[in-house]
Amino acid sequence: MNKIIGILGFQGAFFEHKNILDQLKISNLIVKTNDDLKKIDYLIIPGGESTVMTKFIIQQDLLKPLKQFILKDKRPVMGTCAGAILLSKIILDKNDLKIGLIPGIDVVTERNSYGSQIDSFIKNIKLDKIGNINCIFIRAPKFKEIYDSECKILGYDNGNPIMIKKNNILLCTFHPELENTQVHEYFINNF
Repeated sequence: MNKIIGILGFQGAFFEHKNILDQLKISNLIVKTNDDLKKIDYLIIPGGESTVMTKFIIQQDLLKPLKQFILKDKRPVMGTCAGAILLSKIILDKNDLKIGLIPGIDVVTERNSYGSQIDSFIKNIKLDKIGNINCIFIRAPKFKEIYDSECKILGYDNGNPIMIKKNNILLCTFHPELENTQVHEYFINNF
């Protein structure tokens, strides 16, 4: 693969994603500016703190270029945990509904749905097209409602969708960068 995968690098688990891509020998770039965004073919928005990431995106004037890259140009993007929150159309936060920053998939996503940091857990889950992996949930969101009929659910935890795909967008409520390369390989090979 001669593509360059960018990892939004303001906050969160961006180095862990970089390490996975390095293991796979995939060209990658930490994205912090619009110039960086112009150099990449795919994008990963990592887990972390979605409100902090939002502030950095706005401060760096990256919101419009990100919307162009993801929503208009339909470039491949994977959002994990906080990244999934940023790419959801509606965010549920303490019974408050907000429009998502980059509304890529018509889904209602609840922040910190499983609880606080102490409620984090690891569970072996079978993901469609990938197989069984240990999914790591850290202050994880939940997809509460999916309104898009084109959206494919690729995995569940106790009946709750944890990995969804629509067109150029892949969202995970867990942290695949902390376990192994399988989700990244799926993203690279199927988008």
